[in-house]
Amino acid sequence: MLTVQTNIALQLVGTLTQEELTVFVKEFEKLQKPVAICKPKKIKPRTIYPTFDDCMKYVRNLHGIQAQGKLA
Repeated sequence: MLTVQTNIALQLVGTLTQEELTVFVKEFEKLQKPVAICKPKKIKPRTIYPTFDDCMKYVRNLHGIQAQGKLA
């Protein structure tokens, strides 16, 4: 069945003039290019909030404070 359809398509293309063939090729290439169905979503950057330990490390490093025993 596929060979019959291919032969018919080749016969039709063989009857086209050069101008018609260039138009056909341009339109055929448009069909093969993927088209986006929807717009890409805007993704907001994820904000990473510092933990309490991160804040304490920053303050200790900033002021040169030595860490005393950790509280449980």
